[in-house]
Amino acid sequence: MRQKEITHKNNQGDNYSNELTPVSYYFSILIALGTIAALFLISIFNYLLFHSIVEGFSIVIACGIFMVVWNSRRFIENNFFIIIGIAYVFVSAIDFIHAVTYNGIDIFSGKSANLSTQLWIAARYLQAISLLIAPLLIDKKIKIYHIISIYFIALIFIFLSIFYLQIFPDCFIEGRGLTPFKKTSEFVIASLFFLSIIVLHKKKEYFNSHLFDLVVASNIVNIASELNFTFYETPYSLPNLTGHILKVISFYLIYKAIIVTGLKDPFNVLFRKLKQKEETLQLTRFSVDHAQGLFFWIKPDGKIYNFNNTVIQKLGYTSEKLYQMSFFEICRDSDLEIYMNLRDKTKQRKSFTIEHPLITQENKTLEMEIEFNYLEFESEEYYCTIARDITERKRTKEKLLESEARFRNLADTAPVMIWMTDSSKMCNYCNKPWLEFTGRTIENELGFGWTELIHPDDKTIYIEKFSAMFDVKKEFNIEYRFKRQDGQYRWILNTGIPRFTTNCSFLGYIGSCIDITELKRSREQSENSLKEKVVLLKEIHHRVKNNLQLITSLFNLQYAYIQDDEAKEMFMESQNRVKSMALIHEKLYLSNNLSYINFSEYMRGLITNLLSSYRFKLNTLDLELKIDDLEINVDLAVYLGLIINELVSNSFKHAFPEGKGFDGSKSKLVIYLNNLESRKYAIIVKDNGCGFPDTLDFRNTNSLGMQLVNSLVDQIRGYIELKRKGGTEFILTFELKN
Repeated sequence: MRQKEITHKNNQGDNYSNELTPVSYYFSILIALGTIAALFLISIFNYLLFHSIVEGFSIVIACGIFMVVWNSRRFIENNFFIIIGIAYVFVSAIDFIHAVTYNGIDIFSGKSANLSTQLWIAARYLQAISLLIAPLLIDKKIKIYHIISIYFIALIFIFLSIFYLQIFPDCFIEGRGLTPFKKTSEFVIASLFFLSIIVLHKKKEYFNSHLFDLVVASNIVNIASELNFTFYETPYSLPNLTGHILKVISFYLIYKAIIVTGLKDPFNVLFRKLKQKEETLQLTRFSVDHAQGLFFWIKPDGKIYNFNNTVIQKLGYTSEKLYQMSFFEICRDSDLEIYMNLRDKTKQRKSFTIEHPLITQENKTLEMEIEFNYLEFESEEYYCTIARDITERKRTKEKLLESEARFRNLADTAPVMIWMTDSSKMCNYCNKPWLEFTGRTIENELGFGWTELIHPDDKTIYIEKFSAMFDVKKEFNIEYRFKRQDGQYRWILNTGIPRFTTNCSFLGYIGSCIDITELKRSREQSENSLKEKVVLLKEIHHRVKNNLQLITSLFNLQYAYIQDDEAKEMFMESQNRVKSMALIHEKLYLSNNLSYINFSEYMRGLITNLLSSYRFKLNTLDLELKIDDLEINVDLAVYLGLIINELVSNSFKHAFPEGKGFDGSKSKLVIYLNNLESRKYAIIVKDNGCGFPDTLDFRNTNSLGMQLVNSLVDQIRGYIELKRKGGTEFILTFELKN
């Protein structure tokens, strides 16, 4: 309710000077229009009289502004009015000389037109610069007599430059009219008025809204007036007349803004800042009365001087009783803690804060944090005392202490070493198992003290890794050697996790360390044993390969003694089968992986061996290989190797009896290994030879090779099909098992 009253009063102050009845509003407009019409008629019959009236009006207004401001200077806190009041009286002095030197008043014969125009320009420069500077100094500390001195010096300089030194540029030349300097000056002056509007807008909060609008309107009319003065040919021309009428309007607006508005509502114009302070004080009191805290203003002897509404609401005492009570009665200071503090701190002129209960009217106890702020006012000593209810905070604190104790109990009974850091990487907690492991106190471990126990060879690497992960605030696992209390270095696995508040503010790290020395030794033993087994397996594969090569050599020796061609062919086929298996063991021996081989490389080596066995030359056979990358286990590789050996051998033996394709073209053999799906593959062996006999079923044949192919396909759970068009094409599809 109080807030609404304050706002209402403020709006009343802003609108008071602007409240006009419709009749008075239209009557004012009629007077203004009548005045302008009268001035226009006067200018037609006697322009000199018109000019004198206009200048006289502006001089009277300027002097009136100065008189109001000067007599109120001790109370005005808005520097804008002081500067404008002083500036306008000096402007009016120049305007007066301008009026008496106007063409037709023969005080300065032969120079009237130029002289009066120079004075006009000087006055307008002074007016425009003042209106620009005044808002800039609105909240600065100024000395009035310094301002008057500056304007007095400026006035003397203007008069000396025009009358005595004659250095002021010519503004009007008889027979030629306005000089370039005069026209340029009018534009510059108009620009200064425009800039003053911009500066005024930035300082708008220092003005009554109605006053602000009038001052801005006056500046806008000034701009229009100055622009008119750039066009006239003689001092009696129409632009000159228009410019002077606009000047009358401009000064009338200033008159309305400062004299009329100032006299009707002086507190809202001249003392606006004082009024704002009063409203601020009311708002402050309203805020204090509705604050959550209990506010007391007490004397050092405990007498209650004042209090806010919250005291009455929270404690239940009436205002009359509170004024009769001592603050010591409300807090029942039986141990004299507050009394002694007030006595000692008053001597030191210091403030202090304590936790102490307050007693309500119903004899209930409220836990409070009481802040005593020492202050002096009009040579009297007071304490502004603010009491805040901390009952909930104490409960929360107790819960927090209980939670912290529970955490420490859990941490101290944990089977691992636990540590914590703050956000600057400094250790601030180690649990009991940590201290038992190191044999040191918590003080030794805090900060970076714990790093003294890291093995010298591991220390730099660990700190670098720890800092790097700390900077990116991510979880880490680091192994290093850490000194135990008996002096032995043990291998530690340190795991750290970043900690954050509920609003994602970084708090530091919490981590745990476990002794992995035995685990690491067991791991090393397992790795050494595995290495030995790998070497043994490689040796086995090497010996199997050598034995298979020995069998191949025996086949070669026996092959030389066989005369029967069919028997020779059987020997060569058996020899190729043995070579296909020996090649697998050779790949395994040379590979780092003893479970899988690169089947793509194996296929290329196998086909090369078959070409060599059947003595095909590249220029007699067009061989096309398209083999996708594939790694498979040893067992599957043996089966697929034997299948490929049989299918390719069949093509070499039977497809090209005349060394050409079925249509007389060059012999061609195509071998593909394609990845069909995720784990499904196809092996294609295709030739353009004479073709597989139509009467022969390759699944039921006496041929040992085809029987072997069908048996091996069944064992790998694959599927093989034959296409006879344009030669022979075997397609084997199989799927890799997990």
